[in-house]
Amino acid sequence: MNSLHIVMILASFGAAMAGVFVWRSIALRFDIVAIANNRSLHVGRIPVGSGIVFAVVWLAAIAFAYAAGWIGTSDFLALFIGGVVLAALGLHDDATDSPALTRLLVHIIVVTPGLVWIGGFPAIPVFGYTVDLGWFGYIIGLLAGLWMITLINFMDGVDGMLASGAIVISVAMGTFLHLEGDTVLSVLLYSLAAGLCGFLWFNWPPAKIFMGDAGSTFLGYVFCMLILITTREHPELFWVWMIVLGYFFTETTLTLVLRLMYLTTF
Repeated sequence: MNSLHIVMILASFGAAMAGVFVWRSIALRFDIVAIANNRSLHVGRIPVGSGIVFAVVWLAAIAFAYAAGWIGTSDFLALFIGGVVLAALGLHDDATDSPALTRLLVHIIVVTPGLVWIGGFPAIPVFGYTVDLGWFGYIIGLLAGLWMITLINFMDGVDGMLASGAIVISVAMGTFLHLEGDTVLSVLLYSLAAGLCGFLWFNWPPAKIFMGDAGSTFLGYVFCMLILITTREHPELFWVWMIVLGYFFTETTLTLVLRLMYLTTF
């Protein structure tokens, strides 16, 4: 990691913190707020949608990495275009509450070409064997992408919870990639963590702002693509991702099951 990488990480933190500060005023002015209900853990009207800030900051970082020749075109397209669309759709939903079916269709449209650009679901090691899913991997990859977007979105709305968890994930996997000698992806994950730290300054309990769908759906998509890209380059890291993301997987899956059980009893 050189001085340019360090500047990139620090700039991500500074830009995100300044951007969230400005966005809070914008959200309040245009009434882009989360209103507490019987399932909320906050009270009053909290500005929402600030995830667009760290999304834009990270997208700028990856655009810089591509311009510098650090990453290939296919990986850049998968991360950048999908990230732009989901951050924009998420911000629109934060402001106007888009229909669920519309969001699902857009998620499918975004995840599918992302999978094609990165070459589908990579082969993974299982008990000493390499499992290649072939064309079926695209179906698994699509379902995984939709689930990642959903489960990360579930975590939003609780003071500091999603941002702090995403920071831990980004730093942990950035460190593993650094140990593997993959400096570029490591720096990109550290830059994502830095941007999230700038946001967390305002989201720490009691939260003054929430990231909203603009940030949560963006993170879900980006994490999914990064899992597939890093697994393609470093197959052994697939299971490391599963362990690091274990809390998110467990909490959201259990929440969904309990909600379904609750609904079927009435």
